[in-house]
Amino acid sequence: MPKGVRAAARVRAAVALAAALLAAACGATREDVMQVEASSRDQHAELRQSLAGLQQSIEQLTAALRQLRADLDARLDEVNNRMGIVESLMRDNEQMFQRFQTRLQQAQERQRQVEQADTLGVAPAPEAGDSATRAAPDTSRRAAGAPPRAEIPSEIDLYNAALEDYQAGRFDLALNGFREYLRLYPDGTSPDNAQFWIGRIQLDQQQYEAAARELERLLATYPETDKAAQATFYLGSAYRALGNEERARAYYRQVIERYPTSQESQLARRELER
Repeated sequence: MPKGVRAAARVRAAVALAAALLAAACGATREDVMQVEASSRDQHAELRQSLAGLQQSIEQLTAALRQLRADLDARLDEVNNRMGIVESLMRDNEQMFQRFQTRLQQAQERQRQVEQADTLGVAPAPEAGDSATRAAPDTSRRAAGAPPRAEIPSEIDLYNAALEDYQAGRFDLALNGFREYLRLYPDGTSPDNAQFWIGRIQLDQQQYEAAARELERLLATYPETDKAAQATFYLGSAYRALGNEERARAYYRQVIERYPTSQESQLARRELER
């Protein structure tokens, strides 16, 4: 019983005793004293009952607050997850734009060299992996009467279509799209991003072993990728879901140590506190 309640009970008892003594001093009968004592006991019983009801209400309120906190944490995790996806998609678009700009500048420089070589009457040596060389039409097949090849989607169209499928929840289509992107454009502008989304989609589908395998492949193949912090954090999530808590916590610590200013670093700290 709280101290304040005990003090109130002692006060009530003292008042009842004083009333009994006063009644005795005034010539009250024994029956009067017994009535006072009975009334005091009734008051004590009523007080104890009220306190018990109050204690039960406090316990119920505490349980409700705990549940509310758990629900809010779950909703916050979901919001953070969605925000992380949106930010990743925005960074993807910005990164692809920047990489295409770089490609354009390289192509313009290459064109300038070709024009300069033509002016001097010297044929420039082809660069390794020159996109123009790879894109040259196959005239031998056409001359032989072979049917034309199916049109290959452009790099940006294929990548954006896979992203749209992912955003719409068409995970199987998105997974196939990113894999097709890697097959057709292994040296394109965003193979690291495509590899990341393959692992992320499998994580969303609760294919945790496959997700861990694909994300680890991303970090091994593209160690300088902009997706490194996210991939490392999601590896922690995948291994926690697999029940490997030690490895999960190791990846969370890596996020904090290697990418301390990233949003994933804050999320990793929360995961380590659980």
